[in-house]
Amino acid sequence: MGFTVKTNESLPPMAWYARIDRSAMDTEVVCGRAVETGSDFLVEGVWNGNFADGDFGDTDCFFGSGLIARDGDVVIVPSAATTDAVYYCESSTEFVVANSLPLLLAITGDRLKPDFFEYDRILDSVLNGIHRYERNLPTARGAVNVLVHWNARVGEGEIEFLEKRMPPAFPEFDTYAAYLRENYRLIAENARSPDRKMPFRIVTTQSRGYDSTAVNAIAAPFGIDQAFTVGESKGENAWANDDLETQKNDDGSEICEILGIPCTTISRRAFENGFPNEHLFHAAVHNNEDANILDIIERITVPSLLLTGVLGEIWYTDPMEAGLENRIVDGNLKRWDLGFHGLKEIQLHAGFVQLPMTYIGARRRPDLFRITNSDAMKPWSLPQIYNRPIPRRIAEEAGVPRAAFGQTKMASAVAMPVPNVPVSPDLRREYFAFLRKNGLLSGLSIRLIGLVHRINAVIHFHSPRKSRPVYYLSRLLSRILGEDFRIPFVFGHLTGTLFVFSANRTADLYRDSLHSD
Repeated sequence: MGFTVKTNESLPPMAWYARIDRSAMDTEVVCGRAVETGSDFLVEGVWNGNFADGDFGDTDCFFGSGLIARDGDVVIVPSAATTDAVYYCESSTEFVVANSLPLLLAITGDRLKPDFFEYDRILDSVLNGIHRYERNLPTARGAVNVLVHWNARVGEGEIEFLEKRMPPAFPEFDTYAAYLRENYRLIAENARSPDRKMPFRIVTTQSRGYDSTAVNAIAAPFGIDQAFTVGESKGENAWANDDLETQKNDDGSEICEILGIPCTTISRRAFENGFPNEHLFHAAVHNNEDANILDIIERITVPSLLLTGVLGEIWYTDPMEAGLENRIVDGNLKRWDLGFHGLKEIQLHAGFVQLPMTYIGARRRPDLFRITNSDAMKPWSLPQIYNRPIPRRIAEEAGVPRAAFGQTKMASAVAMPVPNVPVSPDLRREYFAFLRKNGLLSGLSIRLIGLVHRINAVIHFHSPRKSRPVYYLSRLLSRILGEDFRIPFVFGHLTGTLFVFSANRTADLYRDSLHSD
């Protein structure tokens, strides 16, 4: 069993792929310059253990991606969070895996299919949780397999999927809070380990909401190098191209000052002044809403760990508010949107790993729901829908005043008109040419995109006040059909095509750079 690593400067700094010979179990790895390697592992990530041991396959607190070739086995390890997947293809003789979908397409000579209109549904399936997401993306040559959360042991025969270790039970708030603090402390030590060739800088986001405030209240005692706050949240009842006048104050600078974290205010609308590498955002997920962190990316100059509050819905008091169907509370890591799931490609280029701290212990969601609604948490429960007692208690016990956060539900996501088209003029022209070439939209239809966006805005944001006919038509049809009915978007078949175009375009760029190396 061999394990060899080659650094390729033409790859994004944190990208990697591996070929595993299934008979000899020899593993050949090619990676970017910022990927960390040991004698029998590679990793772009952090975990709650000693870095030099490379034992990230044995923990529920791993964030990033990696591979371990040890004791006759090769184990692929994706993040414990659902935000970062690993992709692979297999045959009877070889297993090929990468931490980037376009990179895997590049090295296998494959492509996504422009005439396949289910990619958006498949990508959305991760919202159903780690037991119910769809594990195959159809391609021109067959399919790419998607690995979220589960570890995978590769052998000569079948691949074996391994469930990550379950967190301990949390009987009360103190047990849970201590678990968060201790495991983050170990993760921070791992991130800064002198055994790394490039120790991480730790940066974070800060809003006036519950999640980032609780995350930073936990992390601040162990040192945060820089926080970034967006001055304004997204506006109401409008997409990002039309919400400027309804944005709200979401500046978390005051909270950072209380917690002793250096803070920089960034622009949520930086994309309007230029959108470098826009294709990388669209190559990660359809309808990507993560352009709000574009300003952060421009400021990341060394390998970094980015703390986020993704999955904060596990702290809600009501499972319906958290988007759980039939009010079922379980450890399946269900989500209500794809926020911060669209960063993977840009992460690899910019050189950062995302740590959504809320995923630590999240498999014990039933315990968290019970704690949230316990009598012991009533002093931190507010008489409003936007009510999360656990993060409120974490933050208030760290000295953040009650009135400083968690008063009104806000978000800084950048939701673009549907169907999405590129912001950058050159990329937009290229995308429109792709649509025409593949018979997805005629030249005349392309000229109607602006009108279609306005119609779809009425459909999406309908209300008795804003679009009375659409609102009452939807209600009438829902009553007739006996289920919730939404009027379909115009050009709805294009929902996943910008993702297809961008993933294939990125794969072509990777392929060209690898061949020229």
